Amino acid sequence: MFSDKEADQFDYEARANADPAYRSPRYERLQEIIDNEIPAVFIANSLFVYGVSTKVHGINVHSIVNQSERFLDVGHWYINTKRSIK
Repeated sequence: MFSDKEADQFDYEARANADPAYRSPRYERLQEIIDNEIPAVFIANSLFVYGVSTKVHGINVHSIVNQSERFLDVGHWYINTKRSIK
């Protein structure tokens, strides 16, 4: 619902060109406009808490943004085990 013609123009120009030297000043100006206009105030932060046994290694819960991502790296999880002769 944010509407600003100058911001729209800088955003359009920056997205239309892949050159970082061209894009950078446009994104910087866009950021200044957003900082000055304050189109949104974020008052909530989702926090996902997962209980994980200390025996399980390789879990990266710090990179979870959506709950559905909690098993994305399950292939990296492991538990230290010992070989034994039966």
